[in-house]
Amino acid sequence: MIFKTASGSAYELDAEAKRIRRVEGAVSATRRQGQDGSWREYREVSVVMPGYGVVIVWPDGVPLLPGSPEHAVPATVTSPVTEVFDQGPQ
Repeated sequence: MIFKTASGSAYELDAEAKRIRRVEGAVSATRRQGQDGSWREYREVSVVMPGYGVVIVWPDGVPLLPGSPEHAVPATVTSPVTEVFDQGPQ
């Protein structure tokens, strides 16, 4: 599945293999997202639905951001989803 967000990013989600990658974006990807086009394993992903951000929970071992409480989990929240494609943009 590919989804686009309000910030102009596009992500490809491979739920079967539990991996995700940012395909493109208007601004640079975060360190957790990695370089555009690079697959990253994830632990959990929320439902991908237009109008809502996607929560990506990264696997154990991914460092927390400075100032995070000890019990926090490494995660990323995208801007709201604007479009969802099953096989890629048509």
